[in-house]
Amino acid sequence: MCIAIDAAIPSTKELDAIVIPNADNVRGYLHLPTELPAYPGVDIDWKSSHPDVVSDRPRGRIAAGVVKRPPVDSDAVTVHLTACLKDGGYRPLCRQFPVTVQPSVDVAQFSRYAMTNFARSNSNIGQQVYFATSVGNDPTAWVATNDGRAALNSTRGMHGTRDPVVVRTPEGYRFFLIPTDLNVDGVDYGWKDWDWAQSGASRYIEVWESDDLRNWSQQRHVLVSPEEAGMTYAPEAIWDPEIGAFVVFWTSSMYPKGTHYSSDKSDPNGRYPLTGGQTLYSTTRDFVNFSPAKVMTARTGHGTLDPVIIPDGKGYYQRIVSDRNSTGVNLTWYGLPCDSEDLYQEKSTIRPRTAR
Repeated sequence: MCIAIDAAIPSTKELDAIVIPNADNVRGYLHLPTELPAYPGVDIDWKSSHPDVVSDRPRGRIAAGVVKRPPVDSDAVTVHLTACLKDGGYRPLCRQFPVTVQPSVDVAQFSRYAMTNFARSNSNIGQQVYFATSVGNDPTAWVATNDGRAALNSTRGMHGTRDPVVVRTPEGYRFFLIPTDLNVDGVDYGWKDWDWAQSGASRYIEVWESDDLRNWSQQRHVLVSPEEAGMTYAPEAIWDPEIGAFVVFWTSSMYPKGTHYSSDKSDPNGRYPLTGGQTLYSTTRDFVNFSPAKVMTARTGHGTLDPVIIPDGKGYYQRIVSDRNSTGVNLTWYGLPCDSEDLYQEKSTIRPRTAR
């Protein structure tokens, strides 16, 4: 018997392309995709062999993949997750993903602060990831780690990083480090000038992860900004318990579709005049799979450079941001005045991904 195969029908290779990061060392919520972007209308249905350990159904606004780890000092649990493609007209195609959920651990008591930074601008070695620790519980006294040398060196994108930040999972089991992909004066890696840095720079962020702040994963070079973005600066992240995921946010100058950086200021499709920054955001559980970027906030006539959002423990989110349009020096043509270096602060009870 012969069976005709329709190229528009998904096959097992689409399921084979699904990857669950750290499947043998699960410590937090999992990203379980629910659709195939290349096949509209084809859904992915998940079944968990232990839904009490790894959920397979949404809970309100929290997607499936919620992980409840075994108690401290107990054994790891193997959970079999089965993904089936369903389009309503064909026999489902299924694949099983075994994952190992590690037991909970007792998190050590805090003893000091940790800081990450880049050392200096206009220097390839200075634009890497450095660490320091506080002297006891004193946030004004610091000691550089690694004898003052860079702890992590970028080998992707522009081969330089700035504005690094470390975020910790709510349960304290893992750390993620996310810096800007930028190398000022790194002409070998694409640097042109500060006009370019705001209208044609990287749309990526860099990612490292660690369980102990000492041993770090391989670097990941992750595309997060849309084509209309002129750069992706100062990424930060905050956990949103309402959706069970991190909200990653950053500054991008946004331009009309079809435009591009050009040194020719008369280019009709060039990105002149330069625009002010907006705060964009994406959501993720694993810093591997990111949702499409959306605008969190933009202020007409004001900048939104390098925002920080923190919960204050009193039901509010506090947002602090620099009221700057410019991100550099010697900008030749700017659409808005850039005479403010002020910081402004605002608070909201709205979740950070929709804060205004």
